[in-house]
Amino acid sequence: MHSVSSTAWRATATVSAYYALFGAFIPWLSRWMETVAGFSGETIGLIFTVSTLARIVIGPLTSAWADGRRDRRTPIIALGVITLLAFVALIPRGLAAKDFALLFVTQVTVWGLIAFLEAALFRLTGKDEGPAYGFARGLASFAFILGNFGVGLLIDWFDAGAILAWMIGTTALMLLSAVQMTPEPQERVEGAPFSARLAEGLSMLKRPEFFLLAFAAGIIQGAHQYYYIFSNLIWRDAQGFSGFTIGSLQALGVFAEVLFLMFVAARMERISPAMLILLGGLASVVRWVGLSMEPGLMLLVPLQVLHALTFAFTFLGTMRGIQLLWGDDRGPTAQMIYQSLANAPATAAASYLAGRLYGAGLGADGYWSMAALAGVGALLAALLLLRLRSGAGLSRA
Repeated sequence: MHSVSSTAWRATATVSAYYALFGAFIPWLSRWMETVAGFSGETIGLIFTVSTLARIVIGPLTSAWADGRRDRRTPIIALGVITLLAFVALIPRGLAAKDFALLFVTQVTVWGLIAFLEAALFRLTGKDEGPAYGFARGLASFAFILGNFGVGLLIDWFDAGAILAWMIGTTALMLLSAVQMTPEPQERVEGAPFSARLAEGLSMLKRPEFFLLAFAAGIIQGAHQYYYIFSNLIWRDAQGFSGFTIGSLQALGVFAEVLFLMFVAARMERISPAMLILLGGLASVVRWVGLSMEPGLMLLVPLQVLHALTFAFTFLGTMRGIQLLWGDDRGPTAQMIYQSLANAPATAAASYLAGRLYGAGLGADGYWSMAALAGVGALLAALLLLRLRSGAGLSRA
């Protein structure tokens, strides 16, 4: 038997290895597609769009399948194996159709891992021994930074081929760590058919508290897309910042997130999940309106520090809310439903809107649309808070 401390640290190691992969996957995969695979910008955009839409369907199917497994590690290991094989199969250069299909697979599986890994980390940490959840999640965010900067250095030292090498290595490390995680028997009634498990998962959104939580958080997180996709271009072209300055500003936001999760989150137990999401949404409105005005460095620094609210408050509120509403047993399924049916559509819509607005020449003015989206998310969070305070649902959420 593994100790509580060992169990928590094994989960932390697995999630950190994943985010070291994710830190390269998010910002650098498109560079590999263009430079090594030779895909056009239009084709790259098509892969991202089609795979994001596919997650809306594949996510619930995956969660229904995972519900029938006896060991909670099984979906993590299965998705990890598929991801690793797909990355390795990209090494031989060949048909563009093959690369397109494999990249589509990785977009689905890498994003699909989030629900199971985040649920496992929340479930296994914060006990009497081992790291607190916030500290463990902060280490994972730090691993994301390592993946981002590490791949950037490798590209400078070698070439864009280092992107795929890093992703293969970190996926293998994550998979090895997942195998070493403590086995967790699934506390579910055996024998339920796949269709029943699927229907049960989809029916989660019929619960008003979960519906409001999922779409409030999904829309607020989706409102980051204009920043994620175009902030570096706006800062470079419209404001004339150097690459070092741009990289430092982007890193500052993630460091603020890391510091919050590691050292502050555990002290915010008395703030309800609904209030955390509401504060994240209100901070998002302030941040995106501020960025729309093309502020100088003196104002950009505090606006970037707001990432600790716009992302981390919203993220922490979502995790805690799902845990309170569904518990350890249904938490992974609820995570996947949130990721697939709330977060993925909001992200896809926000990405499409961002591309149209930036392509129309709006530049920093495009942030106003993200402020509006964040406002919608904040409104839904306020409705959730009012519903819970009126006595409906779980008062603790």
